[in-house]
Amino acid sequence: MFDRDVDYTDPEPPTSPDVERAAGARAELGRVRAHLAAMRPERAETVFLHDVLGHELSDIAVMMNVSVAAAQSRLVRGRRELRQRLLDKEASGG
Repeated sequence: MFDRDVDYTDPEPPTSPDVERAAGARAELGRVRAHLAAMRPERAETVFLHDVLGHELSDIAVMMNVSVAAAQSRLVRGRRELRQRLLDKEASGG
């Protein structure tokens, strides 16, 4: 789902009228993608399926062949890890 070999830190130039805002959003999206790609795949996939695509935990459990409790755990841990990665990167100035 996430290509670990792609450099998401250098986004393409935006084409919207509000160039600075669009550039900032693209850069942030690139950062999130890069962090998701670096995470354990089952956590990243669960966060993506739930928070980006809007799937319910019960559906994710079926898709990933795990219990709903396991899907919930992956979601909580994945969100925590993603948040920490973003905060660590921000704190380091990157």
